[in-house]
Amino acid sequence: MTATCSRSSTSCGTRGAQAISFNGERILSTSEVRCAGSVVMVNGKRFAAPFIIYAIGDPTTLYNALTMRGGVVDVLSQWKINVTVQMSEKLLIEKYTGTIPTDYLSTPTATGEEGSEG
Repeated sequence: MTATCSRSSTSCGTRGAQAISFNGERILSTSEVRCAGSVVMVNGKRFAAPFIIYAIGDPTTLYNALTMRGGVVDVLSQWKINVTVQMSEKLLIEKYTGTIPTDYLSTPTATGEEGSEG
């Protein structure tokens, strides 16, 4: 299930999702999605079923990405896991409220090259 959890957020992200959440937890490009038994961890937080994934983007494109043959819905249904995909005209995904590590960030120099301190 680990691959499928990551795969569903990746499927949405690579198909033009502008924002994604997993059980209310905003997924960023740096988010880690892991499965430990029946629990899924996102950004270090643990979630148990049922799992609800929201994605903002073109509804038709996202729907087709999830329901295509060999896609997330197809794989989960082979495991007898019930999946419902719904399109909606309005959806709100809350902003990320955690901290983002900045250990490897630097300020660009005036020449446009990446700067270094010192």
